[in-house]
Amino acid sequence: MAKTNISALKSRVSLAGLIRQSISLKKQGSEYFGLCPFHHEKTASFTVYRNHNQEERYYCHGCRAGGDHIDWITNYLGVPHEQAIEKLQLLAGEPQNRPVNGKQKSTWKAGIPPANEPPPTELWSKKHNRRLPVVGAWAYRDADGALLSYVCRVEVDGQKEIIPLQWDECGKWRQHALEAPRPLYGLELLAIQPDAQVVVAEGEKAADAGRRLLAATGLLVITWQGGCNAWKKTDWAPLVGRKVALWPDADAAGIAAMVKLADYLTSIGVSVRLIRPDSDWPPSYDFADLVQDGWTGKKTVSFLLGHVVGADELRPVEAKPPQHIEEKTPDCRNEEKNQRQANKLVAFVRDRFDLFHDSNADCYAKDRETGEVSRLNSRYFREKVFAILYKETKGVIRDLAFREALGTLSAIARFEGELQQVNLRIGQTRESYWLDLCIPGSSRAIGWNAKGWEIIDKPEVFFVRGESMLPLPIPTVGGDIAPLWDIANIPENARLLVVTWLVETLRPDTPFPGLELQGEQGTGKSTTASALRQLCDPNVCNLRGAPKTVEDIYVGAGVNHLVCLENISHLSIGMQDAFCILSTGGGHATRTLYTNNEETVISVRRPYIINGITAAITQQDLLDRTICIECPVIESRQISVAQQQAFEKARPAILGGLLDIACRALAELPTIELDPRERPRLTEFVMLGMAVAKAMGKSPKLFLKQFTEARKESIRRVIDASPVATAVVDMVEARPNGIDAATKDILSVLANYRPDGCDSWPKSPKGLGDALRRVAPALRQLDIECMSQGKGSGGVVRWAIHKKAPAHMSQMSQVPRASVGMLGLGTCGTSPEGFTFDDRDEEDI
Repeated sequence: MAKTNISALKSRVSLAGLIRQSISLKKQGSEYFGLCPFHHEKTASFTVYRNHNQEERYYCHGCRAGGDHIDWITNYLGVPHEQAIEKLQLLAGEPQNRPVNGKQKSTWKAGIPPANEPPPTELWSKKHNRRLPVVGAWAYRDADGALLSYVCRVEVDGQKEIIPLQWDECGKWRQHALEAPRPLYGLELLAIQPDAQVVVAEGEKAADAGRRLLAATGLLVITWQGGCNAWKKTDWAPLVGRKVALWPDADAAGIAAMVKLADYLTSIGVSVRLIRPDSDWPPSYDFADLVQDGWTGKKTVSFLLGHVVGADELRPVEAKPPQHIEEKTPDCRNEEKNQRQANKLVAFVRDRFDLFHDSNADCYAKDRETGEVSRLNSRYFREKVFAILYKETKGVIRDLAFREALGTLSAIARFEGELQQVNLRIGQTRESYWLDLCIPGSSRAIGWNAKGWEIIDKPEVFFVRGESMLPLPIPTVGGDIAPLWDIANIPENARLLVVTWLVETLRPDTPFPGLELQGEQGTGKSTTASALRQLCDPNVCNLRGAPKTVEDIYVGAGVNHLVCLENISHLSIGMQDAFCILSTGGGHATRTLYTNNEETVISVRRPYIINGITAAITQQDLLDRTICIECPVIESRQISVAQQQAFEKARPAILGGLLDIACRALAELPTIELDPRERPRLTEFVMLGMAVAKAMGKSPKLFLKQFTEARKESIRRVIDASPVATAVVDMVEARPNGIDAATKDILSVLANYRPDGCDSWPKSPKGLGDALRRVAPALRQLDIECMSQGKGSGGVVRWAIHKKAPAHMSQMSQVPRASVGMLGLGTCGTSPEGFTFDDRDEEDI
């Protein structure tokens, strides 16, 4: 076969149109979706889309397979690759020996079915979107009796669907009507009886019933393929010179079609008579109903002779015959209605909302009246538009029209709208921090800085709200944070840490530390976590269960300012790494649903709370970013309902007190100094905590003491959780001079100090090296230096493990203190884990 330009062929044949000949597809935007024909499913996973080269492709997310035009023809019809190319050439209207020359209309090429080839027993119903058994089939033949096609009927729950079939050149029945002009149903009978008079009925079922009823009279009963107005696509030439009676169904549409058919047949030389249905017949009454009612052939002929009328006499007043040969189908009319509504929706939204986008190309709409910001693709925005339009017009908007309008609105927001920063619960401008009150129908927010706080009706920043977010109470001026400790079971020596953590959750320009609440059963961990969340980010579900995947953590953080996990007993290394990213900021990218060449990015920086009986955070990197607090045993319990009611009543005053502390802490922050050699990883948090202590009338060193004690506990946890760290500590105690050797040799030495019953001991030198890198920061706090010496002779990696001088500090920590402005610190340089604290000035605490 000559070389074929496959790309040119594919550009001339719509893949979506080709596939829609076989299965039902629904259009959404620029893509099509439907049920995959290659496997059974209830949810649409089959899509037709355009890739980055604007080439049409199909893909099934269930089969995890797809392809182009050739792949579809090959897989669906089960033909070889060469035959698939030939089929595509036929569809493109190109003979195999003719080069591609310009665009031509795609045509469907039919084949000749084998003699007496039966129709399928099941067919795909577009109306019901599933396969249904065939309950009736009528064969269309040519004048010589050769089979041409079938018209089949499927039925379920009393609803019928007529499906035409055509034989394709690849040897398979396809759901496709015969090309115009179509043959008459009964054409082979007309050829056998050239002088017989003819009765034209509506529908193949009626024609068959009429033939049985009039078999002894010599009358032939025929019909045409399609609905009542499809007579225009039929070849009526075989009736020229005959006497024909037209029997319409007993409804206005059938009568109107027969009147137009009578005019046409008369114009081509057919002697036509019209039959008037009885006035008491129900709609669509035809030959099949006569048989069911017990009519005989003689009675039927008598009725025909007695009800012959002219076209003018039969024409119903209410019937309005089409003015043009091509009529608009119901689908076309619905499409036009959807288009009109979509245009109105676009105009309405542009008149009522400001459209814009953020740096992730997500699109938003800001209500000009209320100032609320909504994601364009959110359910809240959709229902809000529907509600406003119904209130103003009392009209109902079609969902399809809204989806069509949404595509245009998104394009306007992205390419015509401004680039804006959109915040979730907290925000920042040059002079102030902002906290969204999240009051429905309002954009009110709290603006706060070193000078104080106030409620602003129209803030300078844009806030978007998740559907599960709840409003904050209006804070009380001159409030007090003390009632918080009536419900939050935080020990006295850790309350400064918790207050500082709450203030830090309101600042978006610094890393967010995490908070881990740990304690035995019944120590109020869940109640404490819920109370803390209700002060900064209340939610319909304040406490969430354990995430199943790392992606679940990012998804939750994408729609919540605070991630709060309940009863966590274990976090995988990947999940702990994800929380590290949440603390300092980062993103998670995944494939966009139903696409292969697009990705969805979730970029977040969020505070978090984790509570559980056992310690879930064990990785040093995450522990350095987390405040760990042990909830004490509760000696005197309160009634939970009364306790919660008291907290709800005090919450406005608690929030007001927290904001007062935050504002005073910002004012004190420029006066805070911390020796660069003593800066821990959470430098910003420590300096803010010292300022919070001063704002609460306490010594900054009290905060340092609480922070150091919590940090020592976290270091002990890392050592206890790592069998390698435990073995290193024991080895250094037994060998004060340490060891400097190849990793393989160190693994052999450490095996002598391996804890009993350990299942996670490294099995290779590389595994030991990875474990040493993870525990090195914690070991350094115990004055044990654990450093890789790189590759020595022979390419062998060496490690050195030995005691170090406690007073020695890494040069990495010798960085100048970050500049302090009106809002506080930016991101400071951090030390390795060299922060220490002693009691030399404890009298100042």
